[in-house]
Amino acid sequence: MKRLLTILFLATLGSINAQSFGFGTKLGYVNSTLNLQIDNSTKITSKSKSNIYLGIQAEYFFNPYIAAQAEFTMAGLGGREVIGNLRSDNGQTHEGHFDIHLQTYSLPISIKVYPTKGFALLGGFNLSFNLLATTKLNNERIKLNNIKTGNHAAFFGGECRIFKDFFLEARYNFGLSNISEIGQIIRNNYFQIGVGYYFKNF
Repeated sequence: MKRLLTILFLATLGSINAQSFGFGTKLGYVNSTLNLQIDNSTKITSKSKSNIYLGIQAEYFFNPYIAAQAEFTMAGLGGREVIGNLRSDNGQTHEGHFDIHLQTYSLPISIKVYPTKGFALLGGFNLSFNLLATTKLNNERIKLNNIKTGNHAAFFGGECRIFKDFFLEARYNFGLSNISEIGQIIRNNYFQIGVGYYFKNF
């Protein structure tokens, strides 16, 4: 009898765990701008920069309607024709229009609400880090040292299952960090849309 109860307990526990956790991967398009604040009355938005993002995510269900999600993503962010001052890694300062590329790694954490099965609304905080910032001067790509590492954002969006374990997601990220170390304030906003796949729950 004890053996039977043990087997039933383990089977039930395994079923609960399988229904509580999910793991997936995703790939998509990101459209990024840099928003400059020169002074209290002058604000400029750069032209948008297109790139891709990819990531993995783990989801935990508290109940059928509410879940928490943690992710690790990589994306190419930045902006085109950014007006202002830049400082290269050799210490020289340049003024003008620049295309800035940011190689960014992020740890988004969010709460998901499922109003219906297969569709979720989500919002959270994106802990992001610029590992590399570059631009082109005289057809030569150079590193920038006046771009801060922290590039954190708040975000909201949605996710829906489109076919079995495949899903579609879209979200908008509002830059919270000033990523400039000199002169003007610069914040990074971006929209992303992508597709992903959920592996079997574990």
